[in-house]
Amino acid sequence: MADTVVYYGSASRPGFFEAFEEETGITVNAVTAPGYQSVSRFQTEESNGQHSADVLNSVSQVFLRDDLTPYFAEIDMWEEYKDVYSDALVEKVESTASETERSKMLPVTTTNYTSAYSTSRTDEPVDSWDAILASQFENRIGAPTFTMSSMYWILTREWGEERADQYFTDLADMETRFAGQSTSAFTESLVAGQSDVAFGVAGSTAVAPFLQDGAPIAPVRTDWTGAVISPIAVSKNAPHPKAARKLVEFMISEEGQRANAAHGAGRPSIRAGIEHGNEQLRQAFSETTIHPMFITPETKSRIVEKANSLLPLS
Repeated sequence: MADTVVYYGSASRPGFFEAFEEETGITVNAVTAPGYQSVSRFQTEESNGQHSADVLNSVSQVFLRDDLTPYFAEIDMWEEYKDVYSDALVEKVESTASETERSKMLPVTTTNYTSAYSTSRTDEPVDSWDAILASQFENRIGAPTFTMSSMYWILTREWGEERADQYFTDLADMETRFAGQSTSAFTESLVAGQSDVAFGVAGSTAVAPFLQDGAPIAPVRTDWTGAVISPIAVSKNAPHPKAARKLVEFMISEEGQRANAAHGAGRPSIRAGIEHGNEQLRQAFSETTIHPMFITPETKSRIVEKANSLLPLS
């Protein structure tokens, strides 16, 4: 077996990779780039006959694109592993992806979206979506532009589009500051006293590290939220196909998921039986319904258009 596997993705996964390398002796060469840049690179290289990547890890809609699925190998792992996921995720995947699409990918990571607030400048806990729109937070909310379409989708899960539309309209009227920065930048603004609420940020990267460091912030405890689901696929032309499959198997294994959940300040696991690796977020999400965001490219385009029409994102 090859002693290297080449991973393309928007973020490195050291929790997985370090444990995988120790377990197998196979080195993970992680090639990462923000957003869809790694996906574009993968597609460009494959279309030009340059086969560098073994695996691609990205958000769900990437693996349902007609222009990309021909580049993925049939790994046929969904039926074998679907019992490890929540019923909600299984239902979402099987109602969204075709049998052929499911044969070419496997969900391995999840990112819970949440909001956070400053406990040093807020007298009462912020414990609902509506509480974020309290008058005291006018001109004191920050939000990353690139998560707003996901947040719109999340709000519609329980409210439907009409109420979600009104919520976004009200959010804009609050003079919310939207910017194309990383989600952790908005939590940094909380700590620095530049804002009081960070809306629509990633729990594991934008909230957990600050909680671990004892920063005066807390997650907003809502009745429901959403989690972006990120599958992985093996390239049809993978230079190291056996090592690639071994990496996928490790990433969905209990050992791999526990290693990832424990990494850094703690992360959620996509396996139903493994708790969030950050104790404070685990408690915050304990009574929260988490809707898995496994969507098609068409749905993504529609919610992006809707968010752009309701919020001053440009």
